Amino acid sequence: MSIKNTIFLLWAGIALAACGQFISKEPSSIASAEPAAEPTDWQKETFGPLVNFVGKTYLGKPPNAGPDELGDIQAWEWAVGGTAMSIRHAIEDGSYGGETLIYHDDAKQSLAYMYVTNAGFATQGTMSFGDDGSWTSVEAVSGHESITEVRSTGRSNPDGALTMNSEYLQNGSWVPGHAFIYQEVTDRTPIVKGPRPS
Repeated sequence: MSIKNTIFLLWAGIALAACGQFISKEPSSIASAEPAAEPTDWQKETFGPLVNFVGKTYLGKPPNAGPDELGDIQAWEWAVGGTAMSIRHAIEDGSYGGETLIYHDDAKQSLAYMYVTNAGFATQGTMSFGDDGSWTSVEAVSGHESITEVRSTGRSNPDGALTMNSEYLQNGSWVPGHAFIYQEVTDRTPIVKGPRPS
């Protein structure tokens, strides 16, 4: 499976990006996340452990990635006046990227999210938190040739790294997905270089 498909499916499972700026004919840049102000009580209660990532940028790779393997850069920010979270990401070469918008769905009484990519794929799902500080997302995939649903779990490690693991409903059967480890970085910015990759 290509790095583009791997990253797409990982991000579909994480669902941690939704903006037309990614589908542009000119290279576009996403500013690095700005340091976040102390979250409000409502933000802490609503977004749980995710509030700790706002204002930070991370670089992720599979656990056994070689030094030349492309990574995935993500920047976490508050959006919609602090009532939602935006996670913008891109593969290091800029060929693939997307944005997740996470928000509280009052009707469902849970966190919900939308993920849109420059590859024409999109997902929608819900997110819940475990007692151990992990979060689990379940989502429907639209626009992929064989994968219709993704489940994933993320957690923050004691060293500050993020781990993300996913599995996919592919051709009617659940199959193992991918694992990524994200480390905080200060010198990277997610950049998407153009419209849908070939």
